[in-house]
Amino acid sequence: GLPAITLPPAALCASQDQIAIERATASVASRFARVWLVSDPARACDPHGYVEGWLERGAFLIEAVSDPSHGVDEFLRLYLTNSPILKQIPPHQHSQQVSFGSLRLEGYDLPLHPVSGGERAWITLYWRTLYSRDARVSLRLVDEQERQWTRADEVHYPAFPPQQWPVGSIVRQEASILVPPAVPPGWYRLELRLYNRDTGRPIEPLLGAEVGPFVLGPLRIESTWASRTSLRRLAGARHVLLGTGMRFGGTVALRALGLGTRTVRPAEWLHVDLYWQVEQPPDRDLTLTLELADVHGTVIYSERGLPVSDQHPPASWRAGELLWTQHELLVPATARPGLYRLRLNMRDASGMALPIRNQWYFWSWGREAAFVDSVRVVEPPRAFNWPPMDHVLAAQNTVGIDLLGFDGVWQRLGPGDELEVTLLWRAVVVPAKSYKVSIQLLASDQRTILAQDDSIPAQWTRPTTGWSLGEIIRDEHRVAIPAEVPSQMATLIVALYDEDTGRRAQWLEDDQLQEYVTLCSVEIVD
Repeated sequence: GLPAITLPPAALCASQDQIAIERATASVASRFARVWLVSDPARACDPHGYVEGWLERGAFLIEAVSDPSHGVDEFLRLYLTNSPILKQIPPHQHSQQVSFGSLRLEGYDLPLHPVSGGERAWITLYWRTLYSRDARVSLRLVDEQERQWTRADEVHYPAFPPQQWPVGSIVRQEASILVPPAVPPGWYRLELRLYNRDTGRPIEPLLGAEVGPFVLGPLRIESTWASRTSLRRLAGARHVLLGTGMRFGGTVALRALGLGTRTVRPAEWLHVDLYWQVEQPPDRDLTLTLELADVHGTVIYSERGLPVSDQHPPASWRAGELLWTQHELLVPATARPGLYRLRLNMRDASGMALPIRNQWYFWSWGREAAFVDSVRVVEPPRAFNWPPMDHVLAAQNTVGIDLLGFDGVWQRLGPGDELEVTLLWRAVVVPAKSYKVSIQLLASDQRTILAQDDSIPAQWTRPTTGWSLGEIIRDEHRVAIPAEVPSQMATLIVALYDEDTGRRAQWLEDDQLQEYVTLCSVEIVD
C-alpha cells in the first residue's frame, strides 16, 4: 500500500548526473525511517548504481531478499535511514535490565495508543551486546486465561544478526506484532521470548526476570469493524460462511470458523475458532454452548459459557463488531473411533434458544442447535510388548504409572549441548487424570535447576487420560544445557505431576517415598 518512488527521476535517467542522483536519493531517504529498494535487473535508469551506492554509504542495510525468478541475488533490500547502533540508550518508557546471556534488554517502548485488529503494534527494544551469539525474538499476545492470540518470530536484523553486533554496543530493534482481525477488545499482555536461531530452543533469562516469557506490559485492543476487507482477511485457511452467515435471532451471525485439526485422538483437545459479527446489541445476557455429538446425536462433550469473554460481555457489544472466540474441547478418553459433529446454540438469560437462520442450509431453521462442522476421532497406535531399553528402572509410583526405563543420555556433555532422553512408561491402571512429565538437570548442589523440559507425554500427543491398561508409551524429551553452565557433575531426574493441581506423584525408592526418580549423572565439561 505504500507509494513507489522511481529513482533516479525520469529527468535524470538520460544525463546520469551522479551528484544530482545522490541528492534525489538523499531527499527521499530524509522523509522516511525505512526505505525498501526494489532492484532493476536491467539497470535501465541507474546503470552505474548511484542509488544503491548512496544507500550503502548513507543508510543501514537490515534485510536482503532474493528472487530467483528475476535471476538476481538480491531483488529487494530494506534500509534504515538511521543506524540502529547507538552510543547510549535514548529516553524510553520502561527501564529494566534482563540478561538473556549474550544480550541484555535495557529498556523498551510500548504503543501509546490502542491497536485495532488488522493493525501492527510496534515495540522498540534496546539491547546491549555482552558477547557474540545469534538469537531471534518472539513476541506474543496473550489474554488473562493464558490464551495466545498471535505471535511474531523474527531475527533482529537478517542482514545484521546479533553475532555481528559490536560487543558493548546498544542496538535499537523496532519489532512489531500484527494484531489479527476480530480479536475481542480489552486488555492483553505482550510477552517476549528469545530463541536460539539454529536449534529453536528458548534462551531463558539469567538475571532480572524469572524463567519463561518476559512480560513487557499491557496492550489495549480496540474493536474490529465488519467490512469487506476485514471479512476477507478471515478467509485464510478458514471456512467462511456464505451470504450473511449463520444468524442467531438477529443478534449475532457466525461468519467464519476453523478447526485446529479434522482428525483427533481420544483424550486430546480440539481447538475451535469462531468468528462472530454483531448485528444488534443484545438487551440481555447470552450463553453459548458447544457440543460434540456422534452420528446418532449422543453428546460426548459439552462446553457452556459466555460467547466471548468476561472482558467483553454481551452487554458491551456494539453493532458491526467482529469478534473472534477460541474454544478448547476435550475429546473423552472413552470416545469410540468415528465421525463426530460440532454443534452450537445460543440462549438468552431465560434459557430460551435464539432462532437459527441460515439461507444456505434450510434444515437449520427451527432447530435449537446448529451443525457447523465435523471431526473424525481415530484410535492411536498402541504398544503392549516390553521393548528393549538402554537403562532398566522399573520404578513405581502412587498413581499407577510405572517408569520402565529410558534410552539415550550421553554421560559427558558440554555447555550449549542438547541432552536427549526417551522415557518408557507403562499404565498399571487407566489414569483418571492428565499428568505432565518434568525432566530436570540438577546442579551439583542437588537443588539448583540447570535445565528443564515439561510436557504432555510423547511430545504433547499422548495425554495420560488416553492410555489403555498395560499400554507402553515412548516419551521423547530434549533438554538444552545453557551455554553459561560451569563444569560440574549434574544429576538428571524425572517427575510426574497433576496438570491441574501441580501436585507431584510419589515414587517408591529404597523403601522411601520421594517426588522424583533419579535417572543418571551427567558430567558437564567445558
